[in-house]
Amino acid sequence: MKLLIPLLLLLPLLPCFASEEGRENTAALVLLAIDWRQTREIAGWEGLRWVDFEHGWQPAVYETNPLLGRRPSAGAVDRYFLGMAALLLLAQEWLPEREGRALRRWTIAVEAGAVVNNYRIGIRF
Repeated sequence: MKLLIPLLLLLPLLPCFASEEGRENTAALVLLAIDWRQTREIAGWEGLRWVDFEHGWQPAVYETNPLLGRRPSAGAVDRYFLGMAALLLLAQEWLPEREGRALRRWTIAVEAGAVVNNYRIGIRF
């Protein structure tokens, strides 16, 4: 993950950034990758994790994606995110332009929300 920042800085130089579709696909895939890494961290926690905040203890952190369940295994997380990335890219080939754009933008919005929420509760990327 330490290589992520330099790679992100190089993304605009890639040919896929020549189109709006390419930029949106790249943004969606980068956010999926960050969420994947954060979700794998949650999957790796053994037992319960309690965090001491200024006003007391907060209960354990758990996965909120209903497709994964509250305590997914690392394998389940990997399969889910690989499937989502493949589905996003394959759907671009089959969907009309308008629906493809809507799917990309919806993915960006959902994944950005997940990444920000994960970061807010202490899961870094």
